Amino acid sequence: MKPLTWMCMMAASLMVLMGGRLLTQPAFTTLISRTQRNLPVQQFTPPRQPVLKAPIYSYSSQTRAMSTQTQGTGNIVVYVTVPNKDAGKELANSIINSRLAACVNQVPGVESTYLWEGKVETDSEVLLIIKTRESLLESLTQHVIQNHKYDVPEVIALPIIGGNPSYIKWLEESTKAD
Repeated sequence: MKPLTWMCMMAASLMVLMGGRLLTQPAFTTLISRTQRNLPVQQFTPPRQPVLKAPIYSYSSQTRAMSTQTQGTGNIVVYVTVPNKDAGKELANSIINSRLAACVNQVPGVESTYLWEGKVETDSEVLLIIKTRESLLESLTQHVIQNHKYDVPEVIALPIIGGNPSYIKWLEESTKAD
């Protein structure tokens, strides 16, 4: 068996053994070493190391507010798809004019495949990448819903955990105050 194949199989086995937990490089190396020497891995306890938590989002059906359990810049990137370039330009302009975002990128040529009313559909769309404050997400979502051509528009928010400090400052100065 090739060493890389053995390592991949070992990694998968160890994740199952460790209850699906992801291990840091030092902990993984220690586990590999123990298994190669036929030492019991059930007794292995990974060293205490800081764990990076992924954002955990919860949406209330009433408020659609986003809450996270991670520290970030307090800013987000929001994805919205629109049917064509004209619809994208119109929605982007209304978002910027309302100061609900600092910048909206329009990415043409996105092909989306999705399930709609029980059928698989494929359409060409334009992806809007919207940079804004997390505190404006609810207002932005309502604005998109009211001004979008789709019955159920996509509004998906991702945290901005860092970046160019000058850009982050500009983003915050270019949007509505909280």
